[in-house]
Amino acid sequence: SDIVFDSNSKRYELIKHFFKNQVSVEYRPEYKGKKFESTNDLNLNNKNNSNLQRDESYNSNTFNPLKYNISMNPIKKKMYRIGLSDYIMIISQSK
Repeated sequence: SDIVFDSNSKRYELIKHFFKNQVSVEYRPEYKGKKFESTNDLNLNNKNNSNLQRDESYNSNTFNPLKYNISMNPIKKKMYRIGLSDYIMIISQSK
């Protein structure tokens, strides 16, 4: 966490922008059967926390997209199924 809150680092501002403007989660049962990359297929960012667990379902109180190895600034919008659930994580391009 020291690197996030380091006053010389822009990481905190990037993370705030990411959560406020680029990432969203939507309940989309109509997408059942559609092929989306799943968070189950993504690597975990567990270098500093080997106890990280994948989300099999979505809980708005505990879900953290930063634990997955995803681009915070994708070239085009990316959509990931959260585990095997009907929740879709959408990562938009930075504006």
